[in-house]
Amino acid sequence: MSAIMNQTCEILHPSKKSDRYGSDVWDWDNATITEVSEVSIQPSSTTEIVDDRQTTVSGWRFYGPPETVIYAIDRVRVGAFLWDVSGEPQPWPDPLNAGAIDHWEAQLEIIQPPNSPEA
Repeated sequence: MSAIMNQTCEILHPSKKSDRYGSDVWDWDNATITEVSEVSIQPSSTTEIVDDRQTTVSGWRFYGPPETVIYAIDRVRVGAFLWDVSGEPQPWPDPLNAGAIDHWEAQLEIIQPPNSPEA
């Protein structure tokens, strides 16, 4: 394990269920939860949107070990933080081992009201 890959997270993968119209929808109440250790989740960007309502979109970067199973539909949780995976996770090749995966990277996103000081 590298010095920076020292966190543990949970990857949530939803199941599917039918809604009242018979369409498939994601079922987060019955998601499969997989604990993954030796990860690193780092802040990458923040954007404030002030159109109809003030909103903050925070981007984070996920780095996981080669055996990580993570999809674009998944969510990642560490403690009270819950991020959506944004885009397709990417395997990074091992520079010393042709054909092997060194690690996985994924962009994470959380959308929330901005933090503000107490009035």
